[in-house]
Amino acid sequence: MRHVVCLNILPFLAVIIVLGWVHAAPARADQYVAERIKDPTAIKIEKLVWGPKELKVRVDRVNDELRVFAYLEGQYSRDHWSLVINEKHVVVEKESNAFELPIRLTGETTEIRVIAVGLKGNVQKSKVKILFPDWGKLMADAKATPTEVSVSKRYSLVVGLGYSDLAVKETGLSDFSEIAFTAKASFLYFVVPPNWDLGGSAYFTLLPVVETPSDKSARFLGINIRGGYSMPFVAEPWRVSLLGGIYYTTMIQSGAQFGYRNLGGPQIYPTVRRIFNKGESAMAYFKYSPIASGINLLTFSNREIAYGAGWTHPLNRLHAISFFLDISAINLVIGGKQVNTSSLNFSIGYSL
Repeated sequence: MRHVVCLNILPFLAVIIVLGWVHAAPARADQYVAERIKDPTAIKIEKLVWGPKELKVRVDRVNDELRVFAYLEGQYSRDHWSLVINEKHVVVEKESNAFELPIRLTGETTEIRVIAVGLKGNVQKSKVKILFPDWGKLMADAKATPTEVSVSKRYSLVVGLGYSDLAVKETGLSDFSEIAFTAKASFLYFVVPPNWDLGGSAYFTLLPVVETPSDKSARFLGINIRGGYSMPFVAEPWRVSLLGGIYYTTMIQSGAQFGYRNLGGPQIYPTVRRIFNKGESAMAYFKYSPIASGINLLTFSNREIAYGAGWTHPLNRLHAISFFLDISAINLVIGGKQVNTSSLNFSIGYSL
């Protein structure tokens, strides 16, 4: 019965994902295109072939500052030579010799320095220009709506609904499993942007759908509070952060008592995030939490380990739709009994 319900729910979730993407596509308001133009005075670099003249553009907002990037594409196939663009070493794919490099724009016209370096120190220098005619309009729009730009990056609030598959194993008791809908919420605030931030998250079992055995029932509640630091040596579009904080989790049972109640403790929570074209982003995290029961500290073998990943698609300046997959396992010994729980959660969130 449990697996039948899984098969019935998963197509429903797939429909929600598709509808979310269809709704998101036309809502993106700030799509721009830049153009690579040839400098007539520039020297041609051997074996360097530029890609399309029209360049994709990404706009990031950090506090009240807009950061505009154009993606420069091409192929470089000269053996034993390296390519450097604006003092950045270009990584070229082995088979296709293709590369794509984000270039931060500085105005309507941005000059790009290109250097090819051989093994013996031979050097070829050239330059190209990127034309971005919407620069003035983009900056004017940002100044006209400073509150929107600031709020969109200074804090974020995401609410969501998830599908959860949970299991509890306890010494001397029959196994318990549950399929349920879970309400989720998360908050992030940049205390000292862009590196220091404070955030939190919470989840609660909103509606159990199938519980086995049927004479047991449980809802799960969890609260996390974290603060973290983003590594300054990692450049955009990547962001690596190390967070730490505290958490609280409990089971609310009806019928026979089982599982755990009132667990908490510290947590370590490293994350990595990458921004893609059009402002879309992907993230992944890992969480390690030694467990305490009430005020009694347990050993480090009593712990929660969780990891997950997410994808965010912006709808406009202030709002986005997100998809998350989270996996968690709790192992602990309470009163001489071994308790193990596992959960898988797929959720869809909307940033307010």
